[in-house]
Amino acid sequence: MLTPEHFSRAMATEKAMYRALTDLEELTGELAQAANRNDRVSLRMYLSLRQEPLEQLAQHKAALDRQCASLPEPDGRMLRELLNQPSPPACPGSEELVRQVARTRALWERVVRADRQISLKLTGSSSFYNKEKPAL
Repeated sequence: MLTPEHFSRAMATEKAMYRALTDLEELTGELAQAANRNDRVSLRMYLSLRQEPLEQLAQHKAALDRQCASLPEPDGRMLRELLNQPSPPACPGSEELVRQVARTRALWERVVRADRQISLKLTGSSSFYNKEKPAL
């Protein structure tokens, strides 16, 4: 059974992800402004500055994956579902975590939309977002 400590640890990591995403969103906005001005120097600078929050996000995601993997199977699976499913199953004590996960997901989606717009504007048909995704 998931304990308050499990939820607290996952919540702290989710909040850290949200902070990194907030930084990424701000830098992405600056990148968009640089793209609108066609300012190549600023474009390179903001692309470079976005690397740190992206690396932080990857580290936080890995920490959540490790936390899930360290739990016994029913608990690890439940925590994974709480962290990854848009409509996770009910789990007593998880409400605050589920709300934070939803906020983080919504911010991530906003950042991806902004990034997509910038990429399509700058690179057109050669954009990453136009690449065909490999079949799983």
